[in-house]
Formats: sequence, structure tokens, C-alpha cells
Amino acid sequence: MKGRAEYVYARVLVDLVKDNSEEVSAGIRSLLCACEDRDVRAFFVDPTVPFGVKVAALRDVQKACALDDTLVSFVCVVVEDGLFASLGGIFEKFFALLRRKLGKFNLEIISAAPLTEKEESKILRMLRAQYGDPEAIIRRTDPGILGGFVAKGDTFTVDASYVGQLRELTRISKEAVFSI
Repeated sequence: MKGRAEYVYARVLVDLVKDNSEEVSAGIRSLLCACEDRDVRAFFVDPTVPFGVKVAALRDVQKACALDDTLVSFVCVVVEDGLFASLGGIFEKFFALLRRKLGKFNLEIISAAPLTEKEESKILRMLRAQYGDPEAIIRRTDPGILGGFVAKGDTFTVDASYVGQLRELTRISKEAVFSI
């Protein structure tokens, strides 16, 4: 449930920021740095600290760091809902959703052997048509996939590997056997 809740909060934040995503993204990065401090995390997850004190602390941080009001109000809701410990996951999902909204994504391409320029170009052309332009591409080899490729984006996976095809064949075969 934690992952689903993080996704829902992230989705709300994406909807809230509208055209202000650059400023909010910068504010999130600042908040994430502050939240790495163990004492800060302990303060915000401590149930004995009154909510009003936590809000006042967030407003002080807002003034000191010139954070966007929408972002701080959002974090106040997260704190009030007792989900401060999930803030990192919420923000991670926010960035993935924002990239997708902007037609961007991080991409990892896994192949059994290094891809030729032509092979990679063909894969990227297919992915761009479906998902947009990747912001960053990580290339990795894994002989365990036997052949083909696996492309992992922020919000999708395309498994065109031989192992993936064998898994699918196994699944279909089992369904056929059990339906008899």
C-alpha cells in the first residue's frame, strides 16, 4: 500500500504544480537535502511533536529557502497524514510522473551483448514513438537475457528479450494445460 499511497500523493503534486514545475522541482531538491538529516526526519515523524510546531518549522524553512507555497502546503498535508517518512518516495514518483507529463523519461537499455549504433537507434526510435524522449540513457549488458533487449523507463518496461519471450511462452503453456 505504501507504494500506491506515494503514487497518489505524487500524482496530486504533479497536478498542483501545473506550470511551476521548475521552481517546485528545485524546492523539492532542497527539501530532500534537508530531510537527509536524521534529526530532521526524527522531528517530523515524532508523534509527540504537535502538528502546528511542524508546520511552523516548515514555514521557517520556506522563508529561509524561498520555497514555493504550494510545495510547502503539500508537505504540510503529508506531515499531517503521518507520511513524512514516505516523502522521498513521493518525490521520486513525482519526478517520474513529471518527466512523463513532459514527454521525458529515464531509460535503461539492457541487452545480452553491447548494441550496435543501428540496433540502439532502432530501439530508441520505437520507444520515442510510444513514450517520448529519454532524458538519460543507461546501457547495460546482461548475458542472462540470452538475446533481444529490455528497456526500462520510469513508468514502463518493454521486455523484448529471449528470456522474456520464453517466460511468456511458459505462462501461455501453463494456462493452456490448466484450462483443459
